[in-house]
Amino acid sequence: MKSFKEVVSSWMPKRKSDNSGYLQTEEFQKNRENDCETEQQDPQRHLSTASHVIAPPPYSVIIFRRPEGDVICNTRKDGWFDVSLAPNPTARMTPRLHCTTRFRPAFIESDLLRDLGFEWLCEHMARFDDPGYVSAIVTKHLLAYRDRSWYIGKRILDFGCGIGASTLAIAEAHTGAEVIGVELSRVQVETAKRIARERGIDASFQAPPSGDGLPDGLGEVDVIMMSAVWEHLLPHERRSLLPLLFSHLKPGGLIFMNQTPHSWFPYEHHSTLLWGINYLPDRLAHLYARKCSRLKTRVAASVDWTVQLRGGIRGGSEREILRLICQNGIGARVANPLCGSRAKLWASWLSPRYKVMKKAAYGVMAASERAFGVVPAMNMELVLEKTTGPLLVAMEDRTRPAHLDQQYNSAPHANVPNLQTRTERVAFYATIPPVEI
Repeated sequence: MKSFKEVVSSWMPKRKSDNSGYLQTEEFQKNRENDCETEQQDPQRHLSTASHVIAPPPYSVIIFRRPEGDVICNTRKDGWFDVSLAPNPTARMTPRLHCTTRFRPAFIESDLLRDLGFEWLCEHMARFDDPGYVSAIVTKHLLAYRDRSWYIGKRILDFGCGIGASTLAIAEAHTGAEVIGVELSRVQVETAKRIARERGIDASFQAPPSGDGLPDGLGEVDVIMMSAVWEHLLPHERRSLLPLLFSHLKPGGLIFMNQTPHSWFPYEHHSTLLWGINYLPDRLAHLYARKCSRLKTRVAASVDWTVQLRGGIRGGSEREILRLICQNGIGARVANPLCGSRAKLWASWLSPRYKVMKKAAYGVMAASERAFGVVPAMNMELVLEKTTGPLLVAMEDRTRPAHLDQQYNSAPHANVPNLQTRTERVAFYATIPPVEI
């Protein structure tokens, strides 16, 4: 197998030594005068700053020099660009070294490199242009619960949109919907706006006044997407944001929560790559992450537990979400996908390899869903639907707060029938009038 340097070098033409700022080839040596004339006629074709090393016409390879390493852009015949990062030995962790993108090299240098930095450049661009990444995830989740026609004319809020990868993916897949991206970082909001203009996609972006608030004048929406967001919220933000989001959701609207690490899963794959950390109390988890994290990042090594929480070390679970719904008296229920069950939906997204193992895993997921209402996969994939009726306790009886049990037992409807299945219990509690919490 070729090394990364060998792969990159295979893209680049043979060079002759030269002290100028350009990457020199035999063809370029022979046609330098023509190139100079082209540069005078169209200055944008040649970038003569010291941070660039540029191949000759047709400008197939462009290299941006940075202190952390080199960014190598190779033009493809279809108009896309293969971008590779060649980090220096002293550079920090780089999660992705190669991607294929539609972003122009000039835009990469003027906007993305400046705003996103060297290490995360390919990772962020892949979120926009990798067909199996963000666009596939958000699209398959939306279509798993409603037909494409249902989203026409709807208002979709992408909460925690970052630089807009999921927002633009939704806007491209559902052109008849109004898509709004909300992100706390104003720098990322401005970057998202520039990317939307660069791509020519109609989507708006706003920044809330605080981490537990929403922009003023947002109005009601039909769908709220929280893609890889819940794990980055602090505990007090989770408690305050969920009721706030539901207050802006129309009856019958949906909240999608996906790409959030499941807190029941034994392996923490987001921030530390450690086994068992999800089951430890906060103090031990903090120490375990600092000393043993396999990801040598600033977040994992931080002495501040809040920094690690913001970095996503604590995922989420269905029980946590439903408990918050119950405590706040929110009229909501867990939505079932079109295929019938969440465990079946999870199994449908698996690859065909290792069928026996995955069939056994599906049995575990299905049994857990029936018994606890939880699908303990690596990531939590949950969709909540706002109901028009009273408080819906969509949880097992033993998970309801004790003060609710006291009110139920003292109410006229205290004669609870013998409910054998979770579906029967959920349907029964849906008929119970609201209570004061």
